[in-house]
Amino acid sequence: MKQNIQLNLTKEEEAGKGDSTAESDLESGFGPNGFPEANPPEGLEPVALSAKEIIERPIKVKPPVVDNLMDDRDSLLITGTTGIGKTLLAGEIGMYIAQGRNLFDKEAFYISQPRRVLFVQSEISIKNMQFRLKTQAQELEVAEDTLHRIFLPWENNDVRVTGDLLNGFADSLIRYITKYNIEVVILDPLISYHSANENDNVQVRKALDTITKVSTSCSVSTIICHHHGKIDLEGHHAARGASAIADWASTILTLKNNKSNENVSVEISKVRNFESTPGFTLKKERGSLAFRLAVTEKEVRVPAIKKILAEAGGMLKSQNALNKLVQKELGVSSRTGLIAIQEAIETGDIIVEVVEGKKNQKQLSVAPGNLQ
Repeated sequence: MKQNIQLNLTKEEEAGKGDSTAESDLESGFGPNGFPEANPPEGLEPVALSAKEIIERPIKVKPPVVDNLMDDRDSLLITGTTGIGKTLLAGEIGMYIAQGRNLFDKEAFYISQPRRVLFVQSEISIKNMQFRLKTQAQELEVAEDTLHRIFLPWENNDVRVTGDLLNGFADSLIRYITKYNIEVVILDPLISYHSANENDNVQVRKALDTITKVSTSCSVSTIICHHHGKIDLEGHHAARGASAIADWASTILTLKNNKSNENVSVEISKVRNFESTPGFTLKKERGSLAFRLAVTEKEVRVPAIKKILAEAGGMLKSQNALNKLVQKELGVSSRTGLIAIQEAIETGDIIVEVVEGKKNQKQLSVAPGNLQ
């Protein structure tokens, strides 16, 4: 049970608490990671640690919620234009997390364990949410026990909830988190949960810092959906409102419509706690409520280039020689062939080396371990 939050719960709420699987060796005034709470119980003196004490202090380190995207107690911001699929994507990420299954079944987005998810949203009615959850779960082949780990607030016979983080809503979140042992909270959209002037950095940051306090004191990670509004800017800078929103988030996914088709390009436009990770493309069939990873032209071309070079003996003495084979085998133009070769070089599947004794001549070979 999460013990670090001091709440005056009703008897009904106390009775509804489940058993937490999280370990706890809490001292009074300390959170579950062994560090002082942001707001220790009344009567306790403030606690500060020296830099040396912090370095030497043993702490419990939980694995990332999603490798390369969201660390434990991290914040993930999803931004995009209206109707692009932010809510669908947030809900889908929640399902993968609740299942303990790699996001989009991609090894780079490894999920080590299932976690309990609270999906707080203000736009979809109970009728439509019921349809969405059922359809999405079927399309993603989500097991029934996974659905028992996903929760939505139920107020006024509906699942749509609004509130103000600076005026009591943070306390409501803490009650839900504590009662249902939540580990990941989704808020969709951000604007439904604060009354700050969205263009005022100071006001918006206060609301976001309140989310941080909830996250650190309750040991939860957060996923936030936010609209685009600045059509003349790129990446997370296109997000509506104050720049403090992007500054606050640990990781930002920026969704953009692919001009050549109906796919959605996902740019990982900010990563604070992981190495930079390439973006990816999502596709959704007409009538579907689930995104899938789309196979890009690059993902098709690079293995083809590698195979062509391998079948040519694993090495050619010039890029022009390889390009001629690429044009013949793939039926592409010289320009497209050169682009494909460059992609294979950038991914490390093909190595370019200067021919010994000939400074201006370069040979291309399949990288060690990639020769079929």
